[in-house]
Amino acid sequence: MRKLYLLLTVCVLGLLAVACSDDESFPSVDVNVTMSPVTQYDGKIYTVADSTFNVESITVKSLSGNNSALSTVGYYWDGLFSAASNVSPFSAKFLISNFQPGRHILQMRTTVLEVDKTITPTLLNYDIYVVPTVADLPKGALPLGRLTDTATLNPTK
Repeated sequence: MRKLYLLLTVCVLGLLAVACSDDESFPSVDVNVTMSPVTQYDGKIYTVADSTFNVESITVKSLSGNNSALSTVGYYWDGLFSAASNVSPFSAKFLISNFQPGRHILQMRTTVLEVDKTITPTLLNYDIYVVPTVADLPKGALPLGRLTDTATLNPTK
């Protein structure tokens, strides 16, 4: 579901950011986000309240073979600006003990740059579920560790 939101956001922001023209071509890329310590269960990402949640890296790879890159990444936790990183791997840390258990929204705002493509603002959205202790993770969830999520951006005009 978050990949659908991501693709819709890219399309809408890309169309709003530039004037429509037959000459425009948007980037086709894979965006990889690596987070820890987390576990994924039933399509939801969980972390524990007594930990530091890390976005270890955000990387981009062109699907067309062109060079691609990301600009500065702004991090927003529940809609509030929390951090920014302008150097690859665009990492950030969040002290989870400051947040109440429950569902939180992590947003990462950046711009995708690809050779011979239109500069495209991008918004990555993740629902992060904070639980009080490891014992409160869903039954059957894998132990906390590293998770890499890949979203394919392949917007159309």
